[in-house]
Amino acid sequence: MNLTYSTGSSVVLRSFQIGGLPLGSSSIPVTSIFKGSSVHTVKFVPVFIDQGEKEVLIELRKGFNNYQGPFVPATESIDLERGIYTILASSPGSKTEKREVFIDSNTEIHLVFIPDKLDPDESMIIFNWEGQSALDAKSSFILNEDVYCEVSYVNKICGGVKLTYSKNFESGGFSVFRIKPIGAYQYFFYAILEELKDLNAEVKIYVKEFLQPVLKIGLGTRFQENSERRLRVWGGFCIDGTAGISSLYLVDSYSSLGGLGTLRQVCQEFYGPVTIYPSDLTQTVQVARKK
Repeated sequence: MNLTYSTGSSVVLRSFQIGGLPLGSSSIPVTSIFKGSSVHTVKFVPVFIDQGEKEVLIELRKGFNNYQGPFVPATESIDLERGIYTILASSPGSKTEKREVFIDSNTEIHLVFIPDKLDPDESMIIFNWEGQSALDAKSSFILNEDVYCEVSYVNKICGGVKLTYSKNFESGGFSVFRIKPIGAYQYFFYAILEELKDLNAEVKIYVKEFLQPVLKIGLGTRFQENSERRLRVWGGFCIDGTAGISSLYLVDSYSSLGGLGTLRQVCQEFYGPVTIYPSDLTQTVQVARKK
């Protein structure tokens, strides 16, 4: 599977593929290359999901997608020249955190660690974004003929999808979703942006078999403003549960004209009509009912 896209403000690299699953891809702002240099203080903040705090090893290398060779070990803070850096962070018992960042000011970088204890039928999806704005990340899908699931900060679990953690900071934030198991549904992952500001986002997907993410995509700035309802929806991506994670399809900038009723139809453009199952599933949380 080859995931590429283009925007007016970013340059996108093709993903690397091993065993049919892309392992790395990201975007670089066009303005990332400057003449001259300045020094900025970078603070690293580890965030541990479903586990206690542990020691962290941070490998810092100059350049983009540079995960091999000599590195500078970083601690809680470090002074760096203006430019692009590759971060490879590890902690005992956790999946590896990978990141490419552009440093042009004093900043905090939050490194998200999830436990290396995923089940064979479990996937973890991490959204992280940079920019002075907040994202409301969501996952939506039709569970059966009576139940429409929308997992978000308000309703954190439905039909095997759970929002396990979500946090906004002054300079960005992240959300962590867990799918267990992946059902035969069309999952749509997206986010609503309350203010139309510059924002760069990235998604990483982890599975049991690999310590590093099996999918890593730079999403760039892909928001559109709906002048009619002023609802900003980031298109995110779709997953066809019948084919697994490898079916992931990036959605171009998308602006909702009809609310959730329209959003439910997005993934059908790529996978065809959705199969709606009889309402014989038991739910233990409040979910949105189809209308």
